[in-house]
Amino acid sequence: MERLKIHQYISFYEKEESRNETLLKFAELDYNRIQLLYRQELAILSRWSRDLNVMHKYPYTRDRIVEAYVWALGCICEPQFGASRLMIAKYVQMETVLDDTYDAYGTLDELYRFTAAFERCNVDETENDGNERSSLKTSYAKEMFKELTRGYIIEAQWAKNGYVPAFDDYVQNGLIVSTCDVLASAFLLGMKDVGIKEMVWIRSNPKIVNSSKLLGTLKNDIAGHEEEQKRGDSPSSVECYMKEFGVSKEKAVKEIDKIFVNAWKDINEELLLQPRRVSKIILKYFLNFGRMSEFLYKFLDFYTNPSSMKDYVTKLLVDPFQYKNGLRNYICCVVEKTSK
Repeated sequence: MERLKIHQYISFYEKEESRNETLLKFAELDYNRIQLLYRQELAILSRWSRDLNVMHKYPYTRDRIVEAYVWALGCICEPQFGASRLMIAKYVQMETVLDDTYDAYGTLDELYRFTAAFERCNVDETENDGNERSSLKTSYAKEMFKELTRGYIIEAQWAKNGYVPAFDDYVQNGLIVSTCDVLASAFLLGMKDVGIKEMVWIRSNPKIVNSSKLLGTLKNDIAGHEEEQKRGDSPSSVECYMKEFGVSKEKAVKEIDKIFVNAWKDINEELLLQPRRVSKIILKYFLNFGRMSEFLYKFLDFYTNPSSMKDYVTKLLVDPFQYKNGLRNYICCVVEKTSK
């Protein structure tokens, strides 16, 4: 979202008669240089995905490495946090395999056994004190994946048994399957100077974290619940609200929209707290998680229908700004040398 906002502002600023040409040129240069970095990161992810060979091993799942990277980029775009972006994107792709396994592929008996197998997965302890923080974050990330499978098996039970839970029960499980905790653990894995303090804070479920989870799960529901029902997926928040309160779909969506409004109030309140309990970049990550949920699910379920993202991906990763007044040749030379 931040990079798209910058792209939009530069495009507007180009048309202003009072523009500062030098400022404009260097803003475009900055955008193009960082775009080049993003391309390099996506190339790394593409090789990783190709080596993983997901579509051959799991032909029922979606190959969404570009969309996964766009999500990661939306959550943390600063150049110095490339390691976190790569981890988030990889986790999004792995979570996609899990999601499709539980939603569309496994029988309930198979999913019970798969979940139990996942629970038995342990991380080997390291004796190297220098790796203590890394080992702790790895163990935390693996535990978040286990928690995610527990949330998915509950959804699978609902779907296979034709059960529509109470709205609050649905939301509580939805906070887990929103993937917010799993992807936050990936974000922490890529950060050097974070550890137990940040993990404890996230697990305490402060307002900004809880609200980001709400946006993640409920925005997805609003965008894709009709298609999911056609596929026989578990009931969405919309169906749960309709059944529990005996209201129309339109009324249910309207009431859920009120939850979004309150969620954003809670996010803004947490951002204004002083002193902060964690660093600004941690808070910003959860802010951007909420922003991406708003943006990507506003008109269409982008992950199921990636064509809706084409124009945005082009701006972010494909088309650089074109330069004028002789500066372009110099910049192209710099970019070429950087690529080599």
